[in-house]
Amino acid sequence: MSHEDRDPSGLHLVATNVAVVTTVHDGRPHGLTANVWGEAGNGGVCLITVRRGSASAEAIAGSGRFAANVLRAEQVDLARRFARPEPEPGARFTGVAAELTDGGPVLAGCLVTLFCEVEGRYPFGAQQIVTGRVTGSRLGVPGAPLLFHDRGFHTLGELPDAP
Repeated sequence: MSHEDRDPSGLHLVATNVAVVTTVHDGRPHGLTANVWGEAGNGGVCLITVRRGSASAEAIAGSGRFAANVLRAEQVDLARRFARPEPEPGARFTGVAAELTDGGPVLAGCLVTLFCEVEGRYPFGAQQIVTGRVTGSRLGVPGAPLLFHDRGFHTLGELPDAP
Protein backbone atom coordinates (compact mmCIF):
# COMPACT_ATOMS: atom_id res chain seq x y z
CA MET A 1 0.00 0.00 0.00
CA SER A 2 1.44 3.38 -0.96
CA HIS A 3 1.58 6.40 1.34
CA GLU A 4 -1.13 8.06 -0.75
CA ASP A 5 -3.49 5.11 -0.25
CA ARG A 6 -3.28 5.43 3.52
CA ASP A 7 -3.53 9.20 3.90
CA PRO A 8 -4.04 11.34 0.82
CA SER A 9 -3.27 14.50 2.82
CA GLY A 10 0.33 13.38 3.30
CA LEU A 11 0.36 14.68 6.89
CA HIS A 12 1.51 11.30 8.21
CA LEU A 13 4.85 12.01 6.53
CA VAL A 14 5.52 15.13 8.60
CA ALA A 15 7.95 14.05 11.31
CA THR A 16 7.31 15.46 14.77
CA ASN A 17 8.86 15.30 18.21
CA VAL A 18 7.22 13.21 20.93
CA ALA A 19 6.50 14.60 24.38
CA VAL A 20 4.52 13.60 27.43
CA VAL A 21 2.52 16.63 28.51
CA THR A 22 1.70 16.62 32.22
CA THR A 23 -0.22 18.70 34.70
CA VAL A 24 -1.73 18.41 38.16
CA HIS A 25 -5.39 19.21 38.72
CA ASP A 26 -7.59 18.48 41.71
CA GLY A 27 -4.60 16.87 43.41
CA ARG A 28 -4.09 14.26 40.68
CA PRO A 29 -1.41 14.02 38.01
CA HIS A 30 -2.54 13.90 34.39
CA GLY A 31 -0.48 13.11 31.31
CA LEU A 32 -0.79 12.41 27.62
CA THR A 33 1.47 11.81 24.65
CA ALA A 34 1.57 14.81 22.32
CA ASN A 35 3.84 16.94 20.17
CA VAL A 36 5.14 20.33 21.21
CA TRP A 37 5.96 23.16 18.84
CA GLY A 38 7.63 26.32 19.96
CA GLU A 39 9.38 29.57 19.29
CA ALA A 40 12.38 30.49 21.39
CA GLY A 41 12.16 34.24 20.81
CA ASN A 42 10.33 36.65 23.10
CA GLY A 43 10.81 34.49 26.20
CA GLY A 44 9.52 31.29 24.61
CA VAL A 45 6.06 30.25 23.56
CA CYS A 46 4.80 26.82 22.60
CA LEU A 47 1.69 24.94 21.61
CA ILE A 48 0.33 21.46 22.05
CA THR A 49 -2.85 19.79 20.84
CA VAL A 50 -5.19 17.71 22.98
CA ARG A 51 -8.48 16.00 22.16
CA ARG A 52 -11.33 18.39 22.87
CA GLY A 53 -13.42 17.36 25.87
CA SER A 54 -10.85 14.85 27.09
CA ALA A 55 -9.92 14.56 30.75
CA SER A 56 -6.44 15.83 29.87
CA ALA A 57 -7.82 18.92 28.11
CA GLU A 58 -10.02 19.68 31.11
CA ALA A 59 -7.14 19.14 33.55
CA ILE A 60 -4.83 21.48 31.63
CA ALA A 61 -7.56 24.12 31.44
CA GLY A 62 -8.33 23.73 35.14
CA SER A 63 -4.72 23.95 36.30
CA GLY A 64 -3.71 26.70 33.89
CA ARG A 65 -0.28 25.15 33.35
CA PHE A 66 1.48 22.17 31.88
CA ALA A 67 4.91 20.62 31.55
CA ALA A 68 6.09 19.28 28.19
CA ASN A 69 8.55 16.42 28.78
CA VAL A 70 10.34 15.95 25.43
CA LEU A 71 11.25 12.27 25.08
CA ARG A 72 14.54 10.64 24.12
CA ALA A 73 14.71 7.84 21.54
CA GLU A 74 14.95 5.23 24.32
CA GLN A 75 11.61 6.31 25.85
CA VAL A 76 9.22 4.69 23.37
CA ASP A 77 7.54 2.77 26.21
CA LEU A 78 6.63 6.06 27.95
CA ALA A 79 5.19 7.45 24.71
CA ARG A 80 3.01 4.36 24.30
CA ARG A 81 1.95 4.29 27.96
CA PHE A 82 0.72 7.89 27.93
CA ALA A 83 -1.02 7.44 24.55
CA ARG A 84 -3.30 4.65 25.83
CA PRO A 85 -6.69 5.25 27.43
CA GLU A 86 -6.44 5.78 31.17
CA PRO A 87 -8.79 3.82 33.46
CA GLU A 88 -8.65 6.55 36.13
CA PRO A 89 -6.75 9.83 36.54
CA GLY A 90 -3.15 9.26 37.54
CA ALA A 91 -3.06 5.55 36.60
CA ARG A 92 -0.51 6.13 33.81
CA PHE A 93 2.01 7.35 36.40
CA THR A 94 2.07 4.07 38.35
CA GLY A 95 5.65 2.79 38.30
CA VAL A 96 6.95 5.80 36.33
CA ALA A 97 9.89 7.75 37.74
CA ALA A 98 8.54 11.29 38.02
CA GLU A 99 9.04 14.29 40.25
CA LEU A 100 5.98 16.31 41.17
CA THR A 101 6.61 20.04 40.68
CA ASP A 102 4.40 23.13 40.60
CA GLY A 103 4.60 23.06 36.79
CA GLY A 104 3.49 19.45 36.50
CA PRO A 105 5.13 16.05 36.85
CA VAL A 106 8.66 15.90 35.41
CA LEU A 107 9.45 12.50 33.94
CA ALA A 108 12.94 11.14 34.54
CA GLY A 109 15.31 10.75 31.61
CA CYS A 110 13.76 13.24 29.18
CA LEU A 111 15.75 15.55 26.91
CA VAL A 112 14.17 18.68 28.36
CA THR A 113 11.06 19.67 30.26
CA LEU A 114 9.36 22.96 29.41
CA PHE A 115 7.19 24.52 32.12
CA CYS A 116 4.33 26.53 30.61
CA GLU A 117 1.48 28.79 31.70
CA VAL A 118 -1.61 28.43 29.50
CA GLU A 119 -2.21 31.52 27.38
CA GLY A 120 -5.03 30.33 25.13
CA ARG A 121 -7.16 27.46 23.90
CA TYR A 122 -8.53 27.23 20.37
CA PRO A 123 -10.68 24.64 18.52
CA PHE A 124 -8.79 22.68 15.87
CA GLY A 125 -10.93 19.93 14.32
CA ALA A 126 -11.42 17.22 16.95
CA GLN A 127 -8.48 18.69 18.83
CA GLN A 128 -7.86 21.82 20.84
CA ILE A 129 -4.72 23.89 20.43
CA VAL A 130 -3.34 24.96 23.80
CA THR A 131 -0.77 27.75 23.72
CA GLY A 132 1.61 28.34 26.58
CA ARG A 133 4.22 30.83 27.72
CA VAL A 134 7.42 29.03 28.73
CA THR A 135 8.15 30.07 32.31
CA GLY A 136 11.13 27.77 32.83
CA SER A 137 12.86 24.65 31.64
CA ARG A 138 14.89 21.80 33.01
CA LEU A 139 17.57 20.14 30.92
CA GLY A 140 17.52 16.39 31.19
CA VAL A 141 19.61 13.61 29.74
CA PRO A 142 21.47 14.30 26.48
CA GLY A 143 20.58 12.04 23.59
CA ALA A 144 18.68 11.66 20.35
CA PRO A 145 15.03 12.75 20.29
CA LEU A 146 12.14 10.35 19.82
CA LEU A 147 10.30 11.17 16.59
CA PHE A 148 6.93 10.16 15.17
CA HIS A 149 6.73 9.63 11.41
CA ASP A 150 4.46 7.58 9.14
CA ARG A 151 2.51 6.20 12.11
CA GLY A 152 5.58 4.88 13.92
CA PHE A 153 8.35 5.86 16.30
CA HIS A 154 11.80 6.67 14.95
CA THR A 155 14.98 8.49 15.87
CA LEU A 156 17.54 10.52 13.99
CA GLY A 157 19.86 8.53 11.79
CA GLU A 158 23.40 9.45 10.92
CA LEU A 159 23.69 12.07 8.21
CA PRO A 160 26.00 11.31 5.31
CA ASP A 161 29.30 13.13 5.31
CA ALA A 162 29.23 16.39 3.37
CA PRO A 163 31.06 16.25 0.01
